[in-house]
Amino acid sequence: VLARVVAISKEKNGRALTNASRKADLKPLADAYNEERKAQFAKLGQLSDKITILDYQERYHGDTWGLAKTFQAFMSDFVEAYRQRKRQENAFEFADISHYTIEILENFPQVREAYQERFHEVMVDEYQDTNHIQERMLELLSNGHNRFMVGDIKQSIYRFRQADPQIFNEKFQRYAQDSQEGKLILLKENFRSSSEVLSATNDVFERLMDQEVGEINYDNMHQLVFANTKLTPNSDNKAELLLYDKDDTGEEEESQTETKLTGEMRLVIKEILKLHQEQGVAFKEIALLTSSRSRNDQILLALSEYGIPVKTDGEQNNYLQSLEVQVMLDTLRVIHNPLQDYALVALMKSPMFSFDEDELARLSLQKAEDKVQENLYGKLVNAQKQASSQKNLIHTALEKKLKQFMDILASWRLYAKTHSLYDLIWKI
Repeated sequence: VLARVVAISKEKNGRALTNASRKADLKPLADAYNEERKAQFAKLGQLSDKITILDYQERYHGDTWGLAKTFQAFMSDFVEAYRQRKRQENAFEFADISHYTIEILENFPQVREAYQERFHEVMVDEYQDTNHIQERMLELLSNGHNRFMVGDIKQSIYRFRQADPQIFNEKFQRYAQDSQEGKLILLKENFRSSSEVLSATNDVFERLMDQEVGEINYDNMHQLVFANTKLTPNSDNKAELLLYDKDDTGEEEESQTETKLTGEMRLVIKEILKLHQEQGVAFKEIALLTSSRSRNDQILLALSEYGIPVKTDGEQNNYLQSLEVQVMLDTLRVIHNPLQDYALVALMKSPMFSFDEDELARLSLQKAEDKVQENLYGKLVNAQKQASSQKNLIHTALEKKLKQFMDILASWRLYAKTHSLYDLIWKI
């Protein structure tokens, strides 16, 4: 405000303002004053909030301090008692194994040094999703100058598993400033995508990412660089950003179709039809990328409603959905818990044992007399016990086949208690 007063005075050479020009000349001064007043009131509001918080803390924290200390002591006692009980049972959770590993490496230098000498290099992938337990373990296993870490903070997705991207970011910043701390290698060159795709990606990320959102400043150190010299940039290829504002959709436009087709999908379909009808682009030349390979029924339905043919490479072509993998997964489920009826039936019907529907039906009738409902595994046990008295249902061939199945399953379950999953799968 003072600066504006001085400026007005200089403009008038120190002369007083005339009545005619006073309002117009003083308007910038009034605006500056109002802006300053708003800013100061905002600061007062923030100060008032802080005072309110301090009053609350002084009033209630004293009353709750004793309770908080009691709860802290209870949790410490519980954790220690739980740990001792697990030791008695020789049972450990994944977190226990991680903590015990760190304790051993920290407290026994000879063990730590043996592993440090054993590993020529300690290589870490997806380093942006490392948590502090893993980071400490890596520090102890490496010798201080043989760690090679690869990652991209923009791809961090495991915070819900206590991953801390700042572990990656801290080293990124430190190595960039001091090469004695570590060598920073930037892999910015992209050989897969066209320059148009990379330019559009950089343009969006540059506006979205900073230290508060994304935890990086998307500057030249992070921007993707077009490096495929075999691809010639084409000025006709332009990236378009389609924005759908659901607030613009009035209630009159809402219909039953809205439950099937979102506004975003309508925008995309409109562009697909435009490319096909106005520019002659064949449908087979258009690719639609989705956030998931599966659960795209709504999108497929929308495309079919507009007469757009579509071919999907969804989960039906997924390797994990193949028969062999599914049989192995069901086998492992039964070994872990044979009371899972669906997995047990799948294993028995698999090519490994080849029980048919008639045989399964005969076995499923062998429930105990004192039980109204019983799982299939219990019925298999009953069938073995009652085979001699149930010859009309459990014939000799089925009895022999069942015994072989139960013996193999028992051997797998026993083997699983003392061997790794890798060894168990090879045994199966």
